[in-house]
Parts: sequence; structure tokens; C-alpha cells
Amino acid sequence: MNGEEKDRENDDTIVIFDFDGTLSPYDTFSKFFNHFLKTHPFRLVLFIIILPSIIPFLLIKHTTEFALNFTLWSCTLGLTLKDWQREINDFAVEFSSQCNLLYADGLRQLRFHQEKEHRIFIVTGSSEELIQAICHQFDLSKITVIGSVMYPFYYGIITHRRCLGIEKIHQLKDRYQLSRWTYIYTDSVSDMPLLERSEFKIMVNPKAKDWKKAKRYLGDQLQKLSWA
Repeated sequence: MNGEEKDRENDDTIVIFDFDGTLSPYDTFSKFFNHFLKTHPFRLVLFIIILPSIIPFLLIKHTTEFALNFTLWSCTLGLTLKDWQREINDFAVEFSSQCNLLYADGLRQLRFHQEKEHRIFIVTGSSEELIQAICHQFDLSKITVIGSVMYPFYYGIITHRRCLGIEKIHQLKDRYQLSRWTYIYTDSVSDMPLLERSEFKIMVNPKAKDWKKAKRYLGDQLQKLSWA
């Protein structure tokens, strides 16, 4: 294989990782938001005050998005995007200094694809800015992060285009003109749209019910890995 053919092969090999539950055992945005509230007692008190009123909306599928955005907006009143990014960066520094916050096996697999010069995407329901900051702290370069994007709204912050389920497909297509890929690593059956469009379909540490459901649809095409 000559150099030109190798470059073309690398360009054509597209690798997608989910983040929460796949590269990290945590819900990273929840971990960040808890940290944010604990470091701002006034905002924590505000969160406790509004929590009883939003719980009913969180229990109804069609109002969950409203409840989450109302909570985020209420707790970020007075912050600019620059302030928000500073909070994210501070958390990412602390996050990266702790042990076991990324699966060692997942990090090893990601670096393997980096060494092969594959095109790597982390496609996550978490905050795009948050995962970018974490990747920077772990020196994970040449990785494209696609996630839920925050933007200012009436003196606070809310989420725009929460990157979950089929929305991951839309964002890959809209932003990078991608509709198929070579590898997908995910822990969740909610990423079935991503699994269906991948040549190699890999579930990482899946819950038993998710594995059973995905296996029923995808059969022997599906692989399972255990990362720690």
C-alpha cells in the first residue's frame, strides 16, 4: 500500500465514541452541574427552592426538555457564556486530576484509533463545550466533539439541540455530511441509529436489557466489550 492509499484509507475510517457510560462511567454533565451548584451556595439554594415545582414536568416525556432548560436557566441567571465556559474549564481541570474518571480501556482504544490516524468523533448527549474541555485536559487532540450546545437566553444559559438518539444522526449529517461510519462504541440502546449505520457495531458495558434489545435487532453483527 503506497502513502496515498494509506491516507485515503485513514480518511475513510470514521470512528464514533459515545462519552457517558462508554469512555467515562459517569454522567459528566450531572457531575459538572453538581460541582457548579456546590461552589455557588446561592445557586444551590435556588435549585432546592425550584426543585419541587419542576419534578412533575420531569416525569412527563413531552415536558422534560422544558423542565431541564428551566432548571439550567434559573441556576445560571446573571452568567455570560464566557463565565459559563470558565466554570467548565475549572471543572475539567479538577475532573482530569481525579482517578478512574475515564475508563483506562476506553482511553487505550481511543488512542489506538488516533495512532492509526482515523477520523474520530465523540458524539454525546452531554455538553459539547464540557467534553471538549475534558478532552483538552487529557491531551486528546484531533478529535471532533459533537454534543448538546449551550447558548444565552434572557440573562441565563439554556441548551440548544440536545444531542440524543436520532439527533446525533442529524448533527453528523448537518455538520459533517456523514451518514455512515466504520466503528461505533456505545453503552446504550438509545444509540441504535448510530449502531445501525456502522460497519462495526460495539457495545461497551451495556446493561442487560440494552444488550438483549440491541442483540435482537442486530444479531451477530453486534460485539460486546467490557471496559474498566
